[in-house]
Amino acid sequence: MLITIGFDGQESPDVFALDLTRTIGTPVDAFEAKLLWSEEAADAARNCERVRIYADGQLVFTGVADEVSVQVGTHGRVLEVAGRGLAAVMMRVEQSGREFAVAGWADIKKRLVDECGITAETEVGALSSLRRFVITSGVSSWKALCDWAGAAGMIAPGFSADGVLLLRRKGSGKLKLDAASAIFSAERRTVRDGAVSEVLIRERTTGRQTVVKSDELKARGVSGRAVIAASKGTLESRIPEARWMLERSRRGFDRFSVELAGGFACEPGDEAECSVDGLPEHCRVDSVRTIFGEDGVRCVVEGFVE
Repeated sequence: MLITIGFDGQESPDVFALDLTRTIGTPVDAFEAKLLWSEEAADAARNCERVRIYADGQLVFTGVADEVSVQVGTHGRVLEVAGRGLAAVMMRVEQSGREFAVAGWADIKKRLVDECGITAETEVGALSSLRRFVITSGVSSWKALCDWAGAAGMIAPGFSADGVLLLRRKGSGKLKLDAASAIFSAERRTVRDGAVSEVLIRERTTGRQTVVKSDELKARGVSGRAVIAASKGTLESRIPEARWMLERSRRGFDRFSVELAGGFACEPGDEAECSVDGLPEHCRVDSVRTIFGEDGVRCVVEGFVE
């Protein structure tokens, strides 16, 4: 596999190590690349607006450089570039506080996405409008978007390889795992720490309250509870947020991971169809990590059980 990296269009073919993770939601996409040092590449990396990574000529990532360094050792000089996906652009922009009477996609896009110069695609019918949606002063545009998309459509935002913001419930691809797959290791794990099965919403001044529950998680012995402190008259409008908190808890509770030979096995959001001992049959991918170096190429795919 040939890995190349481009700094605002100026490409370097000298990448000899890459660790690239693409995700949906949080944590965001991230990469670390090592390449042979040259003055031109170092200057381009320090001053670029966008980083693009290619595998055998195909674009696999678009992001920004957070840190550029030169390492000097017995093998000469090495240029190291570390960064994140385009969610980082939105994470760098803090919002002033605002409450929307009704917050639809057009309102959120104008407020949070357009000002960052991000192109977005949404799944038709996937997102509803939210009443009394509040953006807290000081939160990043990315955090506000994730909060809105989760409550409005049970969606964790992500980015395509070419840097388009995607708001959709599911990816279009499918990863098939069976006895013929080049699997190094596979794991299913239950993560009980931090899991909640109910969310209490309570208005601070009136004392009105309601509880939103997950019967599925309760049946599996999860007893944790989270609390939302709501302002007067907003109890009902916070219910979608509570449901999203329970969905995030479900996704974090029952997890799978598989390490495969080769890179870029699938896309975040894709379905994983498993017929491997120890793995559930139907899963959803939320993280794809490709590691390229002197030992070859491997891919670590992680996600949640559906």
